[in-house]
Amino acid sequence: MFRMLRTRQDTRRWMFVITLGCVMAACVSAREAAWKTVPDVTMPYERAWSIVTNAVTQRFDLETSDAQSGYLRTEWRTTGKDILGAPIKKSRVIVRVEERSPFRVKVKAEKQELNPLTDEWVLTGNDEAIEGDIMGELQGRLRASR
Repeated sequence: MFRMLRTRQDTRRWMFVITLGCVMAACVSAREAAWKTVPDVTMPYERAWSIVTNAVTQRFDLETSDAQSGYLRTEWRTTGKDILGAPIKKSRVIVRVEERSPFRVKVKAEKQELNPLTDEWVLTGNDEAIEGDIMGELQGRLRASR
């Protein structure tokens, strides 16, 4: 009898731990993405802006782009799906010109994840894989075009 009671208590404890773990995993906390700076290059602004726009649009569709203000933002793109194929992660790229001469630009690749409890998208910081690809592409193209 005592052995059976202990087993039920252990089972309840384990169920509590498992449930708590699932709830904690489902709660996605919001986190702002950080800006990364592309090293300065000396070239005409229009040429540099064109290089930046072309590099970003090879991977993403543009949502908004303004050469005058030096701001570009892409549309969200699905970057992760669940086992049924429903989107659970998405990313976008934002570019901001800091300086025209020498040309200096900041980039961030924001990532959002779907919170399964609230069914809302939550900002979860930088998408480092996409950010690394974009930063590398921009640095290479800007250096090659000097």
